[in-house]
Amino acid sequence: MGSGNYHRESRTHRFEYDQEETPASMAVVTALSEVMGVDPIELDPLERTVSVDALDALAYARKTDIGDVEVTLSLEDYTVTVHSYGVVAVSPVESDDTEDIVPA
Repeated sequence: MGSGNYHRESRTHRFEYDQEETPASMAVVTALSEVMGVDPIELDPLERTVSVDALDALAYARKTDIGDVEVTLSLEDYTVTVHSYGVVAVSPVESDDTEDIVPA
C-alpha cells in the first residue's frame, strides 16, 4: 500500500492501494493501524464489524457508469471510508460534545 497523505483541515489520512495486489479489507487494516501507530494484530478483528468478503466485493473497481462506490465504517474511534478507485480515508470520529445553546 502506498504511503498516506494527511489533510489537516479535514483531519483525514488518505492511503492509496493497488486493488490487484491488496483486498480492500487488508487496506483498511493497514491504514487504520498506521494512523493509530499500532501493529495490525492489535486491532479488533475486522470480521467483527463487517463481512470482509462483502467489503472486498463492494470496493473492487469495475467498469461502470455509476461512478465511485464508497463504504464507510466506524472502527476504533475512527471513520474509515473505502473508495472503489483504490483509496482508504481514515479520520477521527466527530465528537458530539457540543453545548446546548440556550437563548437569553
